[in-house]
Amino acid sequence: MECQLSSQRSLEHLLPPILLAGYQISDIFIGTKDSKEFCLLLPSGKFYYYDCMIPEYKLIIEFNSNTWHPDPKRLQENFDSWKAPRGNIDAQSKYEYDCLKIKSAIDLGYQVLVIWEEDGIEFNHETILHLLQSNKSI
Repeated sequence: MECQLSSQRSLEHLLPPILLAGYQISDIFIGTKDSKEFCLLLPSGKFYYYDCMIPEYKLIIEFNSNTWHPDPKRLQENFDSWKAPRGNIDAQSKYEYDCLKIKSAIDLGYQVLVIWEEDGIEFNHETILHLLQSNKSI
């Protein structure tokens, strides 16, 4: 399979707290030039790519922006007007796909943290770092 690269924005939200927690790029799956996104193959033969996975905790971190991921809580009355930058997927179908992707990982025993670009870099860094530190203390 071809290596999937994360956007620069997603790396800004994901990578700093992971590195601060003491991980190296080689310890994780993340969409950089030196590494790749994590791919889960389901028993059905379907596969999903995830932005980041930390094998030590079977922890998947997904970065979402409203550009590529409709959020009913944020979009509220504008939910149905959301359009993907590429492709013809509507908001409801994309939202259901994202939910199924997360559920599939959980069903296979992974923890999943979804962070939103709109929450801000500082909040996302604190959230990721807190989760990593909490896992280390278990």
